[in-house]
Amino acid sequence: MMLLARIAAVASLVLSMHAVANAQPVTIKLSWVVPVTNWGSIVLEKKDLMQNNGKTYKLEVTHFRGTSEALQGLASGDLNIADISTTGFAVAYENGVKDVSIIAGELQDGIPEYYSTEFLVRNSSNIRTIPDLKGKTIAVSARGSANYMLLIAMLRKNNIDERKDVNIVEAAAPTMGAMLKSGKVDLIAVTRPFSAQPEVRDGTSVLFTAADAVGECQSIVWVAKKTFIEKNRAALIDFLADMRRVAHWFSDPANHAEVVKIAAK
Repeated sequence: MMLLARIAAVASLVLSMHAVANAQPVTIKLSWVVPVTNWGSIVLEKKDLMQNNGKTYKLEVTHFRGTSEALQGLASGDLNIADISTTGFAVAYENGVKDVSIIAGELQDGIPEYYSTEFLVRNSSNIRTIPDLKGKTIAVSARGSANYMLLIAMLRKNNIDERKDVNIVEAAAPTMGAMLKSGKVDLIAVTRPFSAQPEVRDGTSVLFTAADAVGECQSIVWVAKKTFIEKNRAALIDFLADMRRVAHWFSDPANHAEVVKIAAK
């Protein structure tokens, strides 16, 4: 997976900025779901690169079980920026949640030579192909999440009805490996760092990946309410500029050793 965020909105925001930054720092509440994979889990480890944090904005981060829950947090006002799946964003829009805009791309999947979300089965199971999933129980982080939508895409490609042919349950990412090994579920959706754990890899195999399901895609995006963007445009520009700086630092091979320590922590 590409961990380097594509902060696509910065240029347009700068060109359209006319407001003066607020005298007091604007609180920006950002969600994250998976450690390391989502920026919210690690960005504050490099506060020294966030030149505007504490000046024009103050960043707070909150953990959510799934991206769909983060969208609910945005609706309730508990968040200002939610990291959600692109498909979840589309579903929300179709259901009337239209006061939101995509401000950045956080995670791409299906990129050649990069990691892709994996769907694992036990080696001891009788599941060898997608049709073998009929009648089985599948664990995802949350309904409407990125891995849930990837699963649905693959099931439908194989004419499997997610409502009738399989049983989909929600589970916390750190517990999925144990659930698979114990036989509580037959397929799990895993990503880094959990998919790299020996206790998850031992005795399991990859049935398919996100790349198999949908190919190259923008998996996770950052969204914010349009009213929040309009009111705090200058602070958001500063925040996104800092995020670019942090993203480049984490992606620089020269910093690999320190990045590993941060990720392990």
